[in-house]
Amino acid sequence: MGLMAAALIDRGFAGGSVWVLRNNAGARHFYEALGAEIVVEREEFWNNETKIADLAYGWPDLSVLSSSSETHL
Repeated sequence: MGLMAAALIDRGFAGGSVWVLRNNAGARHFYEALGAEIVVEREEFWNNETKIADLAYGWPDLSVLSSSSETHL
């Protein structure tokens, strides 16, 4: 995640986000442990039948993630 954040910063992005299925507890815990916060919640229908609930986790300042990559290399 740190390397990804550094690459986005190099391309001019200050912040970033990722979509996660609401029921994916493992992924949600992972992103929360990295300091992400929920910025959007939505529910949609897939194929007009199956309801999909997901969340966008975001980091307004990617430098928080990019600096952590140096300690995990």
